[in-house]
Amino acid sequence: MDAGPSDPNLTTRGRPRKKRVRTVTGCLLCRQRRVKCDERRPRCSNCARHPHRVCEYPFDTEGQETDDALVVRSHTPTVGDEPYISVAQIEMLLSHAAAALMEAQRIDADLLQPCSRTALADSLIAKIRRWTDGNVPVPGVWQC
Repeated sequence: MDAGPSDPNLTTRGRPRKKRVRTVTGCLLCRQRRVKCDERRPRCSNCARHPHRVCEYPFDTEGQETDDALVVRSHTPTVGDEPYISVAQIEMLLSHAAAALMEAQRIDADLLQPCSRTALADSLIAKIRRWTDGNVPVPGVWQC
């Protein structure tokens, strides 16, 4: 049984294959999903059916598309749109916020508890008493 021609540019009957034209003008999402894009601006029909998708078109200079092509965004998320943030990013933000909150609460607790003096505070109180011969009262905040 014949396995066909070994040349990938020929069909099984030995005829030249038709070249498929790959579009480079469709939106990036349609190209990524490998679906046909009608290239309607500012949003193609595929992206218009899904309101939270961002329809982007590559910006090519003088007909030459570059690897680092600028992207023209045709849809800017508004207040009503769902945020474009991953679960991992949310978890990271929450952990940073929780750590900052705990640190703020710890500092507030230290300031509100005068009896939990540090060595520095004890040293300052002792110096104040020596310099003033004990004649200046130490504020009540520092006394336990």
